Amino acid sequence: MSFVWTPALSVGVDSIDAQHRELFGRANALLLAVGGNREEQEILRTLAFLGNYVVGHFGDEELLMRETGYPGLALHLSLHTQLDEQFSSLRTRYSRRGLDARFARDVRAKVCDWLVEHVQGTDRARGEWLSARGLSQHALGAPSPP
Repeated sequence: MSFVWTPALSVGVDSIDAQHRELFGRANALLLAVGGNREEQEILRTLAFLGNYVVGHFGDEELLMRETGYPGLALHLSLHTQLDEQFSSLRTRYSRRGLDARFARDVRAKVCDWLVEHVQGTDRARGEWLSARGLSQHALGAPSPP
């Protein structure tokens, strides 16, 4: 059950693609921890780190959209909020009930599948918009801490 970023997921903005590669790597680490029935503390640490990384990454993307006047900002913000809520719900559920088959499926569907759809859809559209305006090299660093 592997989850990896591929060049087909590129949005055409190097700094965003670099953060996406890291995000996919961290999501894959979570899948491996869950699939391997790792110790609770390892899964909780992985969930916490991934959640914090997502918050920082979304913050950087949102700053970029504000700075460049991206017209799809409101939609993008609502989608980011959606994943934040789903991720928070998963963390709470794991803390209360632990690991079960449904949790593993939900990590895949509510985090991994969501990320792929988001990157291929709204993130790619934003990358194309930035490229069309010569803004695709607008730099992001490592995600800002939440």
